Amino acid sequence: LYVHMLARACQHARRIARLHKRQRPARQGFSLKGTATLTVLLGIFFLCWGPFFLHLSLMVLCPQHPICGCVFKNFHLFLTLIICNSIVDPLIYAFRSQELRKTLQEVVLCSW
Repeated sequence: LYVHMLARACQHARRIARLHKRQRPARQGFSLKGTATLTVLLGIFFLCWGPFFLHLSLMVLCPQHPICGCVFKNFHLFLTLIICNSIVDPLIYAFRSQELRKTLQEVVLCSW
């Protein structure tokens, strides 16, 4: 889904560039920023969801094996990681966007 979103964003950027007759480096910078954000998001996704999928795989492949039992004890930790992923994703978007960073800074400074 994220790869599809990146492809659509790049298509949209190319259309905008054609309308404004921008040069290629401007589009390349956008693409690199989007790629970096996508990499961070996917990395966090795999770190948070990977142990849970490992747990599910081991439940199917070796439900009675003693080594697998050690992994089964950490099920609540895996669920906590999944919840953390839901919390961290909006923060990644917020801190990767300059406009959202500025808005957050204004909100924090006005509350002091």
